[in-house]
Amino acid sequence: DLKIGILGAVLTLIGDLLMGFGKFPDGANMMEGYLRKQSQTDTLTQLPNRLAFQNHVSQLIWEKTRASVTVFSLDVNGLKEVNDTDGHIQGDELLRRSAECIQEVFGGSENKRCFRFGGDEFAAFWVGASREEAEQALSRFAEAQAAHGVSVSVGSARADDLSETTVEALFEEADKSMYADKVRHHRDRAAR
Repeated sequence: DLKIGILGAVLTLIGDLLMGFGKFPDGANMMEGYLRKQSQTDTLTQLPNRLAFQNHVSQLIWEKTRASVTVFSLDVNGLKEVNDTDGHIQGDELLRRSAECIQEVFGGSENKRCFRFGGDEFAAFWVGASREEAEQALSRFAEAQAAHGVSVSVGSARADDLSETTVEALFEEADKSMYADKVRHHRDRAAR
């Protein structure tokens, strides 16, 4: 009965808050902004999702960005095994730790953004970073994975100017590089 009472109070509070949005001149704008953010955020990892990524890329193309672009394709290793042996709660925890690790190394600014595509797939998109910065990030990522207790395959592709290529071509190249890293990971694991 206590749980039902608390749940009822919480639901009433949420309803009052939502109704309150309409009582203020900017209430509709607040609600619209909240819903937009929710629709572009992965609820498990709190990273921007695929829709946010598509919007980000569209904006860069629309602005005709003439800066270097580096794309990182990332894929969590061992998620299926964790889900099958330890359960989906542990699999979700693996995804959260992986997202923290990815964000720590590849995110953190408007020009360095990370996204969760879904499942065990992530991407990072850098604008204006040098080749050396990207290589240093890949080195730091190996250390960060150990610190977070995760294993993530990663590949990257770079263009000096977005007008020289397409985002799709960069992702295709980054994906190929990531899958080569995944093959190395499985081969190394089998050799142990």
